Amino acid sequence: MYVTTKNNSMFPYYFFRDFLNEDRTLPMRSDMYLDGDNYRIDVELPGVKKENIDINYEDEYLTVQVKAENADEKKDTEYLVRERCYASTSRSFHVGEIDEKTIDASFQDGVLTIKFPKEQPKTEVSHRIAIQ
Repeated sequence: MYVTTKNNSMFPYYFFRDFLNEDRTLPMRSDMYLDGDNYRIDVELPGVKKENIDINYEDEYLTVQVKAENADEKKDTEYLVRERCYASTSRSFHVGEIDEKTIDASFQDGVLTIKFPKEQPKTEVSHRIAIQ
């Protein structure tokens, strides 16, 4: 498979395989680790605006959803390489039973950081998390 322009093939697909998922959306690369008494999830979202990110907790899963933003496409432009995707995408993390009110989220320099205490009782079924 090749990434192509209108007129020819330029780059083999393997050149881009680390950047694109099979559905042609960019992956949400993340790190999950312990930070003192809290779990912490850092999700890379370069170029995404804070208002286009939704975080929800439901049935022991924390879901990060990024809404697509219309790209300023130039109709007369012939792209040589096109890596940036403008599709909505989401990723879910199984986090177990936690109190949704203790989930803290912040977004800075293209990195979404989500923190919550290690052990907590479950309270509500669904809750939207505000990003600081």
